[in-house]
Amino acid sequence: GSGDAEACAQAVPTTARAGKRAAETLADKVKREQALLDEELEAARIGAVRIRNAEGAFLGQLEAREFSMPNPGGGPDLLEKASYTLQRGGSYALVGRNGCGKSTLLKAMASRRVGAIHPAVTVHYVSQEVELTDRTLSMTPLDLVVHADLERRLLIEERDALIAAEAKG
Repeated sequence: GSGDAEACAQAVPTTARAGKRAAETLADKVKREQALLDEELEAARIGAVRIRNAEGAFLGQLEAREFSMPNPGGGPDLLEKASYTLQRGGSYALVGRNGCGKSTLLKAMASRRVGAIHPAVTVHYVSQEVELTDRTLSMTPLDLVVHADLERRLLIEERDALIAAEAKG
């Protein structure tokens, strides 16, 4: 999550003025990359829901062979020549020390940056940090939970578009 990004950004020396500028530049780069990753994650979620609604659920296994995952804060890759196979119905645990990249890996998988996640598979990634917008701040807790249901939101949007099209004639 962005906690990993902050830890990476804080690891840059900031004793000299030039070092401080470099740390700010790295922090900006990490924030920009996180925003792009969030956009990719949302696009992957929307795509998966639409494909699943059109074609049905993906019933195969997920298999990724030899992928690498860069460190979002720079430095050596977090993973090199990694692979995985996930069977439908299986339960899996990702175990490691704090800050070693577990959340980064899960978010990269959910956004389809690493591994071979079929486009019809919905990956439910729950961020460690909550970013509230003006819109979400005005919602009740129940409204927030209902809003998180992407499939429901897409169906309501589709319904509204059909109603509007029908009204136009």
